[in-house]
Amino acid sequence: MATHPLTGQTLKLGTSGHLRLLELIHQYPGKRWIFRGELDDGQPVAAKIYSGNLRQGIEWLRGVRGIRHLCRSGIPAPNLEYAGYNRKAGGWLAVLEWISADAPWPPDDDPAGTEKHERMLETLIAHHLAGIQQSDMNPRNFIPRNGQLVTIDGDRVRKRRAPLGRRRSLNHLVRIYASKSRLPEKELRQMCRRYSTARGWPLSVPEENRLVETIQRARVDHARQVALRGARGWKHYPRQRHGNLEIFHDRRRISPEQALALAHRIAHGEYQGPDSGSFPLPAWKTRVIESRGPGVAAWIADALRRDRVLRTWVNELALRRLGFSVHRNVMMIRRRQGGSAWLLCEPIDATPLERCIRAMGSDECERVLQAIRGLLTDLQLQRIRHRDMRIDHLGWDGTRIWLLDAADVFFHPKYLPGFTHRWAAEIDHLAETIARTLGATPGTIRTAIAPIGSEPERPRR
Repeated sequence: MATHPLTGQTLKLGTSGHLRLLELIHQYPGKRWIFRGELDDGQPVAAKIYSGNLRQGIEWLRGVRGIRHLCRSGIPAPNLEYAGYNRKAGGWLAVLEWISADAPWPPDDDPAGTEKHERMLETLIAHHLAGIQQSDMNPRNFIPRNGQLVTIDGDRVRKRRAPLGRRRSLNHLVRIYASKSRLPEKELRQMCRRYSTARGWPLSVPEENRLVETIQRARVDHARQVALRGARGWKHYPRQRHGNLEIFHDRRRISPEQALALAHRIAHGEYQGPDSGSFPLPAWKTRVIESRGPGVAAWIADALRRDRVLRTWVNELALRRLGFSVHRNVMMIRRRQGGSAWLLCEPIDATPLERCIRAMGSDECERVLQAIRGLLTDLQLQRIRHRDMRIDHLGWDGTRIWLLDAADVFFHPKYLPGFTHRWAAEIDHLAETIARTLGATPGTIRTAIAPIGSEPERPRR
């Protein structure tokens, strides 16, 4: 459990009495901290402390205003007990009524998430009917109480004077499902159909197809945007600079001090793996992009390698958010003036497909080809290409196909033509490498791995 110097302290709330901070329950280091506390009369409360800078002051104001909008609109939300600047805390303070869950959330008996998404959809409909536009529909921002979901975070809340109209509601629906869910297409269609029916706006088949396609496209765009922000030091991926080294790390996996010391050892060739001394860390896999000799050509190659390691970091962040099986990177290290670059990632159980497919029986080989077909289908639906699609870039863990090298992944924009032609050529290249490994004909493999719904090849003139 994380600790904080304010734990156990008592804060004066102006004329509203005093607040005792009992326990730190969540934090965004350097930004805000959430405590469990109690008032003078013993009433349990949740205290949010925002750091005292201007940016966090705006976040505090937006959250306080959002909670007030929710309460005035009749949406289940905690009462605001106090809001203001506190000198002892050194920041902005918001004290909210403590809400205890009376049921597990997300539900324990709902492994597929169906009940969770249905209750979130009901909450979204209630918000829209009340004129509330909540753009952060994260399940962690809700607590089940008396058969309803209580909204505990007022950030990203906007209040309209009337219930949201059709166009604004559907646009908000696209934004929510693009950023906060990974529903398959079948369930996504069901949710869109239920929402439109509940609001009295039944969708025709072409309208439903356009809505689902818009959500899928927006989901890819959002994943790409979040990954790009992650490469600029956003939220969970702070950036550090130490001498000639630039370091990105996942703060949920490793502390800044450990990241800095580990990067220094790796860059100087002193790190051979986790040890029991100063680095009691998991056995992470290190991927190295080596530097070459001096000269202009080497300088250009270093620039390309720097770009390649950054592309790999960004692409794998985006693909993981979209639900694909890729490496989970923990840290990226690169030299600011060119040179070697390193990626540290969590180990996976997948074996390179080129090594294991020859020893497989016919039944397992058929399963692998079907899994490749499923992967290619998902990539095609989201207009994601791999410009160097080969068998040695794929892995197999017994159930799933893994993308072992994401540096050449390309998110093909909707406005850019040529996707079908290039995608067909990349699948042909993959089929040729698989056929060469298995000793089969490329046409047979091409038919076995062809994505579902792919267009037939047009005869060349």
